[in-house]
Amino acid sequence: MNLDGVKYSFNCCLLNTVLKQCVNLEVLSMKDCLLNKEKISKINFFSISPQLKEVDLSKNRDIDDFSFLIKLLTKAKHVSKLILADMSLNKNMLNNIKIGNLCKYLEIIDLSNNCLYDCHDFLNDLFVGPINMTTLVLKNC
Repeated sequence: MNLDGVKYSFNCCLLNTVLKQCVNLEVLSMKDCLLNKEKISKINFFSISPQLKEVDLSKNRDIDDFSFLIKLLTKAKHVSKLILADMSLNKNMLNNIKIGNLCKYLEIIDLSNNCLYDCHDFLNDLFVGPINMTTLVLKNC
């Protein structure tokens, strides 16, 4: 499902209905949708397909609380590609998000164009336990 660039007409109720009905959804791209805490809080990530393999949230610079990732990755345990590029990420946003523990199948993570100089704990948590990661993109970090 590609919602890239859907900005002002972003309808969380409609998205929740679609997420619930698409039981075999494998790709969810919400790149540059002007997502923020208010919009994210209205999305029911527990209804997302457990078949989800790829998530792209890049260029959503107004998200300041990433705890929703725990909900998303708890339900979609087979995510192999996670794109969080160009999101103005910092240490406070990523505290307590242990992606390495939640995503055992993660192969690719793109954190490009984020200021990650103070995110040592988050980066260490990516490599906890057995991992399948083949690609870690840190361009312009």
